Amino acid sequence: VRHTVSLKLKDASQVAEARRRAVSLAEKAGFSEEDAGRVAIAATEAATNILRHGKGGELLLRPLPENAIELIAIDKGPGMRDAHAAMRDGHS
Repeated sequence: VRHTVSLKLKDASQVAEARRRAVSLAEKAGFSEEDAGRVAIAATEAATNILRHGKGGELLLRPLPENAIELIAIDKGPGMRDAHAAMRDGHS
């Protein structure tokens, strides 16, 4: 059974839980220790960015049939005013 894990993110204490849940999902999906570590890093970075730049939100994780994990980060931030400018050095 493949189900989506939904993690509400409101404060920094929830980043570690996101990491743990991501690793658990990767291990259950049969990922190697190294690949599970990569999933952990991605989940940690996404959760941290949701809190730092997006004013809270949600992280969705789910295993996919092709031995992959889908990670979707949803935040409550205002978005980018100028996406092209944000991609250049010196802009955020």
